[in-house]
Amino acid sequence: MERKKNVRSPWKRGVLNIVFVLLLLFPCAEIAARILGWKAQHNVDYKVEATPANWLQGDSIYGIKLTPGKFKVTLNDRLTFLTAPSIAGTRKLSTNDTSSNHLFILGCSFTYGYGVNSEHTFAQLIANHFKDHRVTNFAVPGHGEVQALLKLKEKISSGMIPNTVLMVYSKEHPQRNTMNRSYRSALHIGFNNSNKQVGTSMSAARFPYFSTPDTNALRHVKWEEIYRNWTGRQTFAIVNALQTSFETSQKENNSVAVTTFIFNEMARLCKENKIQLTIVNLDDRSFTTRYPETSKSIDRIAINFDFSDHSLTNFPYDNHPNMAGHAKIARKIIPILEAILDEK
Repeated sequence: MERKKNVRSPWKRGVLNIVFVLLLLFPCAEIAARILGWKAQHNVDYKVEATPANWLQGDSIYGIKLTPGKFKVTLNDRLTFLTAPSIAGTRKLSTNDTSSNHLFILGCSFTYGYGVNSEHTFAQLIANHFKDHRVTNFAVPGHGEVQALLKLKEKISSGMIPNTVLMVYSKEHPQRNTMNRSYRSALHIGFNNSNKQVGTSMSAARFPYFSTPDTNALRHVKWEEIYRNWTGRQTFAIVNALQTSFETSQKENNSVAVTTFIFNEMARLCKENKIQLTIVNLDDRSFTTRYPETSKSIDRIAINFDFSDHSLTNFPYDNHPNMAGHAKIARKIIPILEAILDEK
């Protein structure tokens, strides 16, 4: 009996030819990319060690929260600071706990005092000056205006209504408020590179963000859904270039409109509860042009902090304000805050 010849169909031959060509082209493209100076993704190691571990934890409402206790945190094996978050999830301050004049400070790691001991933060320096006030620092690394708004709503609902709120804003915050691609990438890389136990500590994390400037547009994204690299990105320059090009070509969310909306929501909430709201603009020199629709009823304090001035930061170990930087920020805030409080 005559055996049939194994003849491939034209369609199959075409597919095999395409695969063969791609297999030949990929190494050529990789070589060309390397010649042009392109590289595979390489993340600069940023080491964070805490004793005991997990001084930051994932949170289902705020994304990140402080773990209560006493911690010694070391950055890049060189810079060490001490922190002792309270059971309420705030960095402890020495303040007048019996005062009925309550001042909330909201913000991110700059306001938290990442890299310096608690007594050197500008929040503590403010508490030292306003001795007739109870000052609470609600700032947490990685937070933005979204978390600040949620925290303010939570405290007001619980009956803990402050007299004054300082919202410390940074130009880094708008991307956090919408969880755009660049922030997701930075967050994913930062935590994975700095903490070997990130899978455990961040397992419960759900990061809040607004998809549009609308109260009903609040969303949460789980830690495992934050960001993913394409296969081979950390090995092949061409894959890294393709993913980078794809991501930069995508339109980012309307972070400025969302941030404006949050500012105005905070202003409305504070007005309803007779709270004095002040925005401390840390480093955005174009704030008034970026946020022209922000409520004119909100007081503002411009710091114009210069992060390129290494005498004011923890350089070369970290870019957060050092003791001198926090002292400078406090010197800018205190006299203006005095005038604002006197007008009340």
